[in-house]
Amino acid sequence: MEQLGLDANAPVEADAGEKKKDFITWFMDVVSGIFGPVVPAIAGAGMIKGLMGGLVALGVITNTTDTYKVIDMLASGVFNFLPFFLAVSAAKKFRTSEYLAVAIAAVIMYPTMVEAAQAGEISAFMLFDVIPVPVFNYSSSVIPIIFGVWGRSVPRRSLWECIMQ
Repeated sequence: MEQLGLDANAPVEADAGEKKKDFITWFMDVVSGIFGPVVPAIAGAGMIKGLMGGLVALGVITNTTDTYKVIDMLASGVFNFLPFFLAVSAAKKFRTSEYLAVAIAAVIMYPTMVEAAQAGEISAFMLFDVIPVPVFNYSSSVIPIIFGVWGRSVPRRSLWECIMQ
C-alpha cells in the first residue's frame, strides 16, 4: 500500500463506469436473462412441431399413430413443463438455489393442482381453511414461477440488491 501510495483507510468510491439502471433497462435485462437460456429449447420444440405438422400435411403420418404421439411428446414437453425450465433460469438470474426454484415449480405443477384445474370443479384450495390458493393450470405459464423464484431470492438479499443487480 505504501509503495503504491494508497491509503488503507480511504473510503472506497463506487466504480464510475457502473451506472444505475433505469426500470426499463432493468426489466429488459431480467426478461432476457431468464428467457435467453430457455430459447434454444423452445426453438427446438417449435421446429419439431413444424416437422410434425409437415408430416401430417403430407399424409406421412396421422395424429392417431404412435409415431405422432411420440413426436408430440418431444415437441410439447418443453411447453408443458416450461415452469421448470424458467425456474432454473430465474434462479440463476436472481442468484438463488436452483433446487429450491425447481421445488417451487414442482408445487405449482403438482398433479393435484393440474387435475383440479382441468376438472374445473373448484376455484381454490383453502389452506388452513382461511387462505385461498387459486386452482389454476400453471403448465406453460411464466409469471407465477418468475415471481415465485424472485420471492424466494428476496429474503437472502435486500430488495434493492435484487433490483439493481
